[in-house]
Amino acid sequence: MKKTNFLLGGALLLVALFTTSCDKLMSKLDNPVNSYLEMNNKDVALWVGQKVSYPATSISTESIVYSSSDPDVVTVDDQGNIEAVGVGSAKISAFVKSNGEYQEGNVSYNVEVKQFNLGEQYTEALAKATGNVVEIAIPANVKAVMTSKIKTTAGIKLVVKSADKNAPATIYTKGLSENNMFEINSSIVLQDLKIDASELTSKSMITTGTIPGASKTNNDLYFSEEFAAKVKEFEKTTVTQLAATAYILDEITVENCMIKGVNVNLVWNGSTVWAVEKLNLKDNIIQLDNAIYTFIRLHAVKDLTVTGNTVYNLKETGVKNEKGDLGDTYFFRQSNASNAAKYYGINYKPNDNASLNWVVENNTFIRTFTGKDFANNVTNNKAVTITLKNNVLYDVYRFNKIVGGNMVKVYDKATNFIYGEKVTVDNTDKGTYCTLLTAAPFEAPTEALDLTKENGGLNLKPSGATTGDPRWLK
Repeated sequence: MKKTNFLLGGALLLVALFTTSCDKLMSKLDNPVNSYLEMNNKDVALWVGQKVSYPATSISTESIVYSSSDPDVVTVDDQGNIEAVGVGSAKISAFVKSNGEYQEGNVSYNVEVKQFNLGEQYTEALAKATGNVVEIAIPANVKAVMTSKIKTTAGIKLVVKSADKNAPATIYTKGLSENNMFEINSSIVLQDLKIDASELTSKSMITTGTIPGASKTNNDLYFSEEFAAKVKEFEKTTVTQLAATAYILDEITVENCMIKGVNVNLVWNGSTVWAVEKLNLKDNIIQLDNAIYTFIRLHAVKDLTVTGNTVYNLKETGVKNEKGDLGDTYFFRQSNASNAAKYYGINYKPNDNASLNWVVENNTFIRTFTGKDFANNVTNNKAVTITLKNNVLYDVYRFNKIVGGNMVKVYDKATNFIYGEKVTVDNTDKGTYCTLLTAAPFEAPTEALDLTKENGGLNLKPSGATTGDPRWLK
């Protein structure tokens, strides 16, 4: 009897142990999938170009495999990093196989991708604006489009920038080949952006508008009462209503941008005569694709700052055909004496408080411009102080034309380097303002900017020259 009870007790113990083991195993197998494979389970909304990461986690020893239901909308790598590449919807799934302890399972979430349209964003931002500044901060890595010109409201300063300067947004145009990107009636700032302007075959990126945004009196300006009266008289034929002596744009700034394929102009004055208080071109890489017209043309600029840029052209400029010159290919030009530029450009007597500063420093210019002067019709007035230092010039013709004879000149011949491959170097350039190089400081680029690469894929570290755009000197 005792033996029987012993055997029965042992059997019951074995059954209990087996049941406990099975219960433990079944508890694992019966657990919900999310108990060992977890990932974001909420819908995600992205703009084209955005990158985010939603990695899955698992206590299973099996590797996690990711997939996208539509790789043309969203791609995913083996770490769960996703990139929005096209408009539409897609499901991102993570999957893990059974490893003996855990059953197979998967988790997923949905992604909706939209296109960031700059025009639509401007309309929304303008409607919400409470002050005189409309700012559009484009999220990191976004590929934005412009399908129509943005025409700013009078008195409104437009700021378009990347929300993260280390992951700049890119702006592409679609259907703007016969139009401008921006028509401004006050001020504009473009900052920390990549811009593909190659579609603009007949118009500029930025043009001044026809609706004056702000007016100022002679005391705010830099020309005399005598010539202000002449401006006003002239404008009667071009402006239907003149409420003040003159109109001034406060600011045009393009800073820390990479711009691809400028065919015509970066900045162009429209039909209204404008003066610009501040024109800033800072720390950009700009590639011209033909540039048979003036790169920057305005009636007048009070303070001009061109610093830390690389501007290069893929083609020779000053191109001619059987009809003659195809365009006024200058880097910078003030409108000529046949219009009001002689007054706005203070080519004559300014007011007593006039003080203008033009700075062209730490730049690398390549083929800007070969067939015509670097500048034209600049003001010839002692109210302007111009600084020319630390520039490298490769196939640039008559750089000295940005200097008006009566300007206060600050320059250092030893820090401006010039070299001519296809262009004969002007005597004044090499004799007064620049040091002549006997060999090319670098190989002139022949390819368009690659906006997907750092610095557009360029490396223009100079040999023989010790200055230029600082990014190449690091």
